[in-house]
Amino acid sequence: MSTAQTILVFNSTGQQGHATVQALSDLGKFKILAVTRDPSSESAKNLVNIPHVHVVKGEVGVHEHFFDQPIHGVFFVQMGFDIEAALKDIKSLLDISEKKGVRHVVFSGTDQCGHRDIGIGHPFLDAKKDVEDLLQGRKFDWTVLRPVGFMENFYKAPYKAQVTTTWLQSNHYKMISVVDIGRIAARVFAQPTEWTGKALNVAGDSLTPGEIVEVWKEVTGELLDDKEPPQFPPGFDSAMAFFTKNEFEASVEWTEQNFPGVMDLKTWLKSSNFAKA
Repeated sequence: MSTAQTILVFNSTGQQGHATVQALSDLGKFKILAVTRDPSSESAKNLVNIPHVHVVKGEVGVHEHFFDQPIHGVFFVQMGFDIEAALKDIKSLLDISEKKGVRHVVFSGTDQCGHRDIGIGHPFLDAKKDVEDLLQGRKFDWTVLRPVGFMENFYKAPYKAQVTTTWLQSNHYKMISVVDIGRIAARVFAQPTEWTGKALNVAGDSLTPGEIVEVWKEVTGELLDDKEPPQFPPGFDSAMAFFTKNEFEASVEWTEQNFPGVMDLKTWLKSSNFAKA
């Protein structure tokens, strides 16, 4: 019997990392090293009982010790607002991945609304292009995920308040559940030849603010009717203003065709804490 290939998942207690760990486990064909800064945290302890998962201490930048064993794949997202330090750590991770014979690296960045080359104007988001560029010309295979806004962001009151205050009524706002990002990442690792060397803009739904209000009321019984625009912390406010005016590139139809079962907003709401009892 062959030994299961090992996938190293960084930030495993974060939204995308946790979803990727769960989705890889569901496939039942990989050994998963779930990387976290604090294995004693409650969120890390919740990973321990997931089949095929081994919780390990570390992060991007403190990663060399993981490569004392064969690693087939690496999943990571960009973390930290010290862009120079983050890019240095990511380059180090990619260098050792290449040196140690990693076969496939998956990076989850963001859909940049067609502004990849000219920039969004937000350093953290624009740095995702720099991360993508670091993947080029490597010996390993790579895939970039470019998800749109997370449905899970609706759990944050300021984000939800945008729907009826600052979002433009004529725009379509695209969204995806982090659960589906994890499933897509797992599928990419399981079927690498299909997705090698590609950047995948992915979305689960595309709705105007009015349509979001209708779906929300139907599923939850709650009427979204905020009147005061939300206040975001400095830095986040400029990013939110950009995404308010600019529509994501991802195609819901393409995503559904290539990754069947991706959730629309109605489906996600029915599985969320917002659903009517």
